[in-house]
Amino acid sequence: MAVCLNVFWTQAMRPNIDISHTLNGQVKDYAKQQDMALDEAYREVIEAGLDAVEHLDES
Repeated sequence: MAVCLNVFWTQAMRPNIDISHTLNGQVKDYAKQQDMALDEAYREVIEAGLDAVEHLDES
């Protein structure tokens, strides 16, 4: 059974999502390494992931 963390985005039209503590920790570590705010790190990781999946057929 995975332990999940409910993340609530405070800006309008943002979804509530459940993510594992491990995944949240990885993003927190990334934010710290890059010296950025956690919300900025989440945005960057999500954008990079979307870019990657949008271009899967180009590999």
